[in-house]
Amino acid sequence: MSQIGDALFSGAQQPVLARIFGEPDRWFHVKELIRLTGLGSATVQRELARLEKGGLVETRRIANLKQVRAFASSPVYSEVRQIVLKTFGFSEILHDALTPLASEIKLAFVYGSVAQNRDHAGSDVDLMIVSDTLTYGQIMAALQPAEQALARPIQVTQYTVKEFLERKQQKHHFIAEVLHHPKLMIIGTEDDIDHTR
Repeated sequence: MSQIGDALFSGAQQPVLARIFGEPDRWFHVKELIRLTGLGSATVQRELARLEKGGLVETRRIANLKQVRAFASSPVYSEVRQIVLKTFGFSEILHDALTPLASEIKLAFVYGSVAQNRDHAGSDVDLMIVSDTLTYGQIMAALQPAEQALARPIQVTQYTVKEFLERKQQKHHFIAEVLHHPKLMIIGTEDDIDHTR
């Protein structure tokens, strides 16, 4: 859990929000959320009631099963989702997975539909990594727990520093497109993108 996340949300709220806002199009059964978060039934029920009262989730019943999902029409949906993704959602999970390799990574960031807030339950996570020393196999091995935690495939695009800088300077279509749109920084900062050497 991050310090920012801890300041904004309780330890019980964070895993519930991470699941619901991590896959905003998906309807979750309450029992499924209990299993996925590792929290007790009463705790999950209490947090869901708060989220529903606050207009952050919508509910439906199918037979006797209650389902919930993020309420995309909430006036603060985008802001809450970005806070979740940047503090204890995708960013935190990916950062934790890559931390053992961090000394060998110049930049790592999520781009594409997740970073642009346009993803759906079936979307993969597009992750760019700039490293001179790591192999694709090393990166994917480190990311395996993150793939399981996020319940989504992670698609890695990897460049050496030289390759990244050349494509950036040549305004290569793919790199220019990625850099033009929002990103979730995992290792490094937006400033590091401009000053990578």
